[in-house]
Amino acid sequence: MTAPLGWTVSDALGQFDAAGMPVDRAGFRAVVRAARRTGTLKPLGETRSGERGGRGQILYEIGQLQRLHAALSPWLTDSRPASMLQPTELAGDDDETGLRRVPMRPVTEAEEAADAW
Repeated sequence: MTAPLGWTVSDALGQFDAAGMPVDRAGFRAVVRAARRTGTLKPLGETRSGERGGRGQILYEIGQLQRLHAALSPWLTDSRPASMLQPTELAGDDDETGLRRVPMRPVTEAEEAADAW
């Protein structure tokens, strides 16, 4: 965890996972972004920037993220066992940009030719 006064979305997702209540990471992040845009979820501040510089991650009140999780978990919990998930579903996303990590795979010559302009 980054700070005692708040959690980042990554902190919250980690805590929910550790408590045995995981939710779809991309879906939860999307709802947090939407709530922040509409003004219903207000940030507490930011974490300090890391060694590489850049902006810190946004901190939210712990209770607000917990209530959001409780309200959304029926819709953001995947009941399929992990063995049935696709690799991209297991990869999740890595930060608040919403970009997904997708496992790399070799591209065939036919695929590369099809993408050529």
